[in-house]
Amino acid sequence: MTEVTIDHTHPLYVGPSDTPGSIVIPVKLTGSENYSLWSRSMGIALLGKKKLWLVTGKRKKDAYKDDLLEQWETCNAIVLSWIMNNELWHEYDVLVPFASSGCPKSKDQVEQLHQQRVMQFLSGLNDSYDQARRQILMKTTAPTLDQTYAMIVQDESQQTFRVNVVTDKTDPIAMQVGRGQ
Repeated sequence: MTEVTIDHTHPLYVGPSDTPGSIVIPVKLTGSENYSLWSRSMGIALLGKKKLWLVTGKRKKDAYKDDLLEQWETCNAIVLSWIMNNELWHEYDVLVPFASSGCPKSKDQVEQLHQQRVMQFLSGLNDSYDQARRQILMKTTAPTLDQTYAMIVQDESQQTFRVNVVTDKTDPIAMQVGRGQ
């Protein structure tokens, strides 16, 4: 089977930050009381990542044959993991509750929990984000999960921009060589 090249506009494209360990929204599903907010947030995040069609069923698995079927499976698995990861943190909070008395020790526990989630998010990123990961970890003030995610999205945008700029420009020296100079 030959490998199919998929560009960033294709619905089955998986970007560098599209990893199974990623948390795509900060809203935790706690049940029917916040399902509407969670659902809307998840829908917006999936739309932004061009993967909402997997949840709505707009493009069915049957539409992708042979070489693209495996890529469809990959995209589906990633979206499922995003949804499950978001719920799993809520389940963890239920299983391992922390005191919310407002005392300094309680605040420290909450801060530690948030930092563990930032570390989990960063460890789920692929190798193309090593530099961004190092910069985030070197910060003197630890960023929140939302801030971390925003930094990674910004880095991904810059990576995509750099690739587009490099491929759109012709090297003037190469042109001179082509003329025999």
